[in-house]
Amino acid sequence: MKNGKISRKVGAGILAVGWYLAIAAVAMTAIGVQLDRQTRRDAALARVVPAPFQGYALEVLAREAFERNDYFGAAGFSRELLERRPIPAENLSLYGMALLNSGQVSAAEPALQLAAQRGWRDRFVQRLVILSALQNEDSKIAAQRVLGLWRQGDQSSWVRDLTQAVLMRPAGLAAFNDALVLHEGDWVPSFLVWSARNLPASTVKKLSQNLSSRYSLFNCHVLSDETDRLVLHGKAAEASALWQALCSNESSQNPDVLAFGALDREPGPLSWRYPDSAGISLDVAKEEDGAVLLYENSDAIRHLIARRYLQLAPAKYTLDTRMSARGAEWYIACTGAKSGWYLIKLLQRSKGQMEFTVPTANCQIQELRVVVRMGTGKIMTPVIRMFR
Repeated sequence: MKNGKISRKVGAGILAVGWYLAIAAVAMTAIGVQLDRQTRRDAALARVVPAPFQGYALEVLAREAFERNDYFGAAGFSRELLERRPIPAENLSLYGMALLNSGQVSAAEPALQLAAQRGWRDRFVQRLVILSALQNEDSKIAAQRVLGLWRQGDQSSWVRDLTQAVLMRPAGLAAFNDALVLHEGDWVPSFLVWSARNLPASTVKKLSQNLSSRYSLFNCHVLSDETDRLVLHGKAAEASALWQALCSNESSQNPDVLAFGALDREPGPLSWRYPDSAGISLDVAKEEDGAVLLYENSDAIRHLIARRYLQLAPAKYTLDTRMSARGAEWYIACTGAKSGWYLIKLLQRSKGQMEFTVPTANCQIQELRVVVRMGTGKIMTPVIRMFR
């Protein structure tokens, strides 16, 4: 009986010790796992995470080795990370990068190719795939990859540079257009504005025409402001191609005609714009001689009521405003991001008719302005002719 009691006490003691050891093991595991997770926020903890619990810590250690140019060390850490967590494409690409930088090219290629197939989140791998496709003249793969990055909202500088490299090639542009789907996402407007700033007008025209049938939410008010800025930066042809495909209206069909457009339509890149001013009332009416701008200025100061860009070649011209109100003043200036804004001298030839010369340097874009004094009046469509 006494021996039985002793046995039960020993058994209970052993069970209690085992229980405490189990609790301690769980606690140690929890601490190790939590410490490993914490390395995502505090990289300094990576070196104190116990080896059995290293996961995120291995990635930190591998990237630190990269920063020290210790590519063989990076390969060791990333290989161990890959053995423990083989699914994420980022871990595979980290290993491939380490192999590539340590000179093990033949071993790196399959790792990077597999990483590229698994997911799109790893930007480094996608960059390598695009560069490789361009080098191998595989426009289809290159176009699909850059299109995928734009769809994900990636507009980093290297994505834009590679997009430009792809779309400057006829085969790349064709492959890009072929890869578009019926309902493209919100990346389209910013992409088209970027294209107008960085690609030839012919390319912008093809892209905008193709995307106009696949994206129907263009904000023409925003686009009007964007095209205004594009013209100012010497991109009038690109801005016009964009506008004609997406938001065209009769007020912007012919940039050589200076007729006043309706006030309720968004102006195109080479159309009249009517700045908002307190004390100014405007209206556009149709008369036998064409559209006229009616104004009322209730302020004692002069106001700019209309402006538009021109693309006149260097030469001498006449500006005919004979049918306009006496209270209107006309100005022509050279403008642009490079030249700045400076007035061209208007010489009076006769009543309401002036002449001016567009200089040969730094005057690719001109701005025509109408300023009015206090009162009411009517402004007829001006006429600009090359002086003969």
